[in-house]
Amino acid sequence: MNRPLLLLLTLAGALHSGCGAADDGTQPASAAVSWDAGRLKRSGIDPSMLQLLERNNRFPAGDNLVDISLNGQMVGAFRVRFGPQGALCFTPKLFQQLGVKEVRPDGPAGEESAACHDWADRDPDVSIRYRPYRLTVSLVVPQYRLQQEDPALQGEEGGGAGMLNYEFYTSLARARGWQERYSWLNTENGINVNNWLVRSRQQFQKMDGKVGGEISSLWAQRYLQPLNKLLQAGVGNVSNTPFALGVINGVQLMPDNGLNPEKGSGVTVNGFSATAQARVEIRQYGMEVFRTLVPAGAFTLDNIPVKNRNADLEVTVTETDGRVQQFSVPASGFGRTLTSSAQGYSLAIGKMRNSGGGEQPLLATLSQQWQPAGWLDLQSGMLLSRQYHSLALAASSAPLPALTVMSQLVAVNDSYRRQVSRQLRLNTRYQFSDTFSASVGLTKSSSGFLTPAEATDRQRTIKKEGTTQYSLMLAWAPPKLGRFTYSHAVSQRSHDGKPSRFHTLGWSKRVASTLVTVHASHGSDGLSNDRQLSLNLSFPLGEQRQNSYYRRSNDSERIGLESSGELSDNSNYQLSTERDLTGRASSVYGALNTNLHYTWMNATAGYDSAGQQNYSLGLNGGMALHEGGLTFTASRIGDTFGVVELNEKLAGVEIVSPGGTSWTDWRGRALVPSMTPWQRSSIDVNTEKLPKHIDISNGHRDATLARGTVKKFRYAMLTSNRLLFNLTLANGKPLPRGSRVWDRKNNYITSAIDDGVVWLSNAPEQVHLFAETGSGEQRCEFHYDSKNSRSEKQLYEKVIAQCL
Repeated sequence: MNRPLLLLLTLAGALHSGCGAADDGTQPASAAVSWDAGRLKRSGIDPSMLQLLERNNRFPAGDNLVDISLNGQMVGAFRVRFGPQGALCFTPKLFQQLGVKEVRPDGPAGEESAACHDWADRDPDVSIRYRPYRLTVSLVVPQYRLQQEDPALQGEEGGGAGMLNYEFYTSLARARGWQERYSWLNTENGINVNNWLVRSRQQFQKMDGKVGGEISSLWAQRYLQPLNKLLQAGVGNVSNTPFALGVINGVQLMPDNGLNPEKGSGVTVNGFSATAQARVEIRQYGMEVFRTLVPAGAFTLDNIPVKNRNADLEVTVTETDGRVQQFSVPASGFGRTLTSSAQGYSLAIGKMRNSGGGEQPLLATLSQQWQPAGWLDLQSGMLLSRQYHSLALAASSAPLPALTVMSQLVAVNDSYRRQVSRQLRLNTRYQFSDTFSASVGLTKSSSGFLTPAEATDRQRTIKKEGTTQYSLMLAWAPPKLGRFTYSHAVSQRSHDGKPSRFHTLGWSKRVASTLVTVHASHGSDGLSNDRQLSLNLSFPLGEQRQNSYYRRSNDSERIGLESSGELSDNSNYQLSTERDLTGRASSVYGALNTNLHYTWMNATAGYDSAGQQNYSLGLNGGMALHEGGLTFTASRIGDTFGVVELNEKLAGVEIVSPGGTSWTDWRGRALVPSMTPWQRSSIDVNTEKLPKHIDISNGHRDATLARGTVKKFRYAMLTSNRLLFNLTLANGKPLPRGSRVWDRKNNYITSAIDDGVVWLSNAPEQVHLFAETGSGEQRCEFHYDSKNSRSEKQLYEKVIAQCL
């Protein structure tokens, strides 16, 4: 929309006579309007331009990309057609996309494609507002016009691409006469074709020249709308089951949790690392579910992606100097949140994969989850195999605002050993006040209770005694004393009957700008003990963060000082120096984390006075192969994602989406790495970081996608050549204010916004225009070649020229 035209519209409104109400764009401007032509001429406005002014609130005829809102709620961006009078043309597809019941046009069949079905402009019960200068259309319709289908099931389908996610880490530790190399690579690869998903996950590792690897899953999946279920076939984890099942090779039908998204698993692991960049590995059913590096001191890992909530987690912390500590997190301490998964039944049939080398029997499991009340979530389940049968019932409830309770009972008939056994799980959390809360977890198994994997292991002896696991967590935050936390867990090991215990105690308080934290832990498995203690003082120093600490790990004591800060919006660093009080050795350490736009990189280096050196490098990100080529991202690619394509080959354009920030490559393409299926997602171009000579007509998109969709988002980038002319006539006087400017084809371009001032927002490289004064008595022409004078850093260019 031309800004000078808007100024003329404002001025014409003041000159307009005989009109009793302002036009807000909600109705067609078809009523006859009278204008004072004499006053317009005296004000420098050509009366012939009245038609342009009267249609200023309409879109030009043809196709346009606009944002459409329905009853005040933004629906999304659509490429639509506007008729000769600027009215929105409705099609069956547009009715469906907007969620409005279709209204067929009047007249013979087949005329819809040729004529414009301007339904909203003709229906007296519908209000439509056009805002061309914002590229938006606002539509208000009565409720009876809206479609009644479940909006959660509305999502765009289609598209295809191949994808690969990767996590790579390699480290080297060496000293005099000793060297150790360790590397691992986790990959996830697959394809999306017409909402079918195929995914495979692999894990590889290399240590001391020995290479190992495994394929943890390989499956195909698609959402079946008639059943409102996800169909999955192949090797994968059993979902939505109350049983301690790992991986099966078979078929599953299950609800799509995207229709009722879960805010993370809620499973938390707390631990302690004695050295910087310690490696933490978390396993369930003997298979790795999470791996990361942690800094020295106490750490907390939230929302661990557990396979299910029925089996303990085994945590291994490997220090950079080779020391290893291990502990378990009992499933009784996981807790459970209401509506943690979609309601309905889940069915799985297949052969169980047993990592322990036992039998792999054919089994079937059926579970049902429902919510009879808003505070109560129930789940029941049944598992059948040739010699192992089980029933389960689970309940999660919030009977009081401050109280949540989770319970689960499992009964087993084990024909392998002719045993009937039971297991009870209970987890309760109560918020006594704003400053104090407590959680208690209990797992009680009767004699001989075995999971399906344990039962099929013929080498395993029968448990002669029942086992008990319990956990306790307390949190207290009095206003002036800081925050205290305490946790205690006891887990009965099945192979030798000896219990393992792990408990922690923590305190933190902010004094002025300094944060003081103390963390202590003690673990034992009946054979050995592990004791950890840390004291930290953290405070800001300019734009940097300083941290001084004391750490004790069993018989080892260390003190150190760390400094960290940001190098840029996408990079940060850490430097530290440490003194080993036990070994009398000193060390230095440095780390760099940076987003390289197309991959994440983490590099570390350390050296101590004893001659030991440690180096590591980590890379993670994703890549997708689509019809436009291969595109990289620094984020993980999900089941549902998109591809951004600019009409210009412009690199480094920042794209912000729910899946993270990405940047276009040299071809003007970028990935939207992850979009939540069945939920509306927004994708935006960060216009604040665009080059000054670049404009964008509409940098915002909204989309609701079905699971497995690969959506292409196209953006029109405008390479603007902004020119501010200072024009004088042949007699040396400035071009009068309001003078009209035309091109060679006699198309109106703009008007002089002040004496001698003409603004062109998107001028061609070679300007050849004509100017005509408001009185129409004088006409001149001017031209300018801006090809060699354009600058990407300038917002506009000033030009002094003569109109002759």
